[in-house]
Amino acid sequence: MAHGLRFGPGPGFLIRRNQIQKRIVEADGARSGPQVALHSNHSFGETNIPKVSQPEESTSPMGDKSPKSTQKKASQKQSKNDASAQKKQSLVTSQQATKAKAAAAKKK
Repeated sequence: MAHGLRFGPGPGFLIRRNQIQKRIVEADGARSGPQVALHSNHSFGETNIPKVSQPEESTSPMGDKSPKSTQKKASQKQSKNDASAQKKQSLVTSQQATKAKAAAAKKK
């Protein structure tokens, strides 16, 4: 490693940055009135970062758009819908059978 080369700011960087910011605030405060606090009262140097909403993507940039894939997805969806319809029909049929049994028991 060569002398004088560093990757990223050194440990004194934050201290120097805070000192410079403090001087700027003091200079601005002398001109405009009361001083503005540099940091809020967060412990461990935490800061408030405002939330920024990200636009949601309507379509995925990645994915298989081939005709075979599209056909497979369509057939899977149809199969799922058919199974759902069959369950509904069996439920209706069982309800009708229960009603018929109750009506037959009533007639006796």
